Amino acid sequence: MSFKVANLDSIWNNAPILAEALQSLRDGIDTIGQKLSVNPQGPTIAPTPPQALNVVASGGITHVTITDNSPRTRHVNYFVEYDTSPNFSNAHPLHLGIGRSARIPTFMGPTPIYVRAYAMYPDGPRSTLIYHGSPISPTPILDGAPTVGPSLPPTPGSGTSTHAGYGYGRDKFVSPPRTPGKPPKVY
Repeated sequence: MSFKVANLDSIWNNAPILAEALQSLRDGIDTIGQKLSVNPQGPTIAPTPPQALNVVASGGITHVTITDNSPRTRHVNYFVEYDTSPNFSNAHPLHLGIGRSARIPTFMGPTPIYVRAYAMYPDGPRSTLIYHGSPISPTPILDGAPTVGPSLPPTPGSGTSTHAGYGYGRDKFVSPPRTPGKPPKVY
């Protein structure tokens, strides 16, 4: 989608030098948007979901691999979430960045874990969730290792979201307490 310059056709008729300059600016904005994987004039769309999620576990380590053969830009990021509940009520997110595989030290012993994944651009919504198994009946993973460490604590969420399942978060920012409704300074 190209950045829209209002009345550009009319400007071409009345002031071609100005129109040429505006078109050059539009082309530059389009190039920046493409390189950053953002829509400079509206919401960024979610990437196509990955096609598959492969999970194997042994000795307290769970290895996940995401298969994604979709068209995408270099700024697509991947997230994996795991939980001891098949409804992911306490999902723990892992940001894989641009990678599509990770080893997770779970050591849950006889407690099964469930895994799901998704793709996301930094400025947009996440793709549809994909599950190891199906969304209705995720496949439990048992690693057979002894339980090491505590059970999973409550999830703090990720990004701007206090809940899992949203990667970078659904909101653009979390306001500072002194200036509610305004984004924090980042420069």
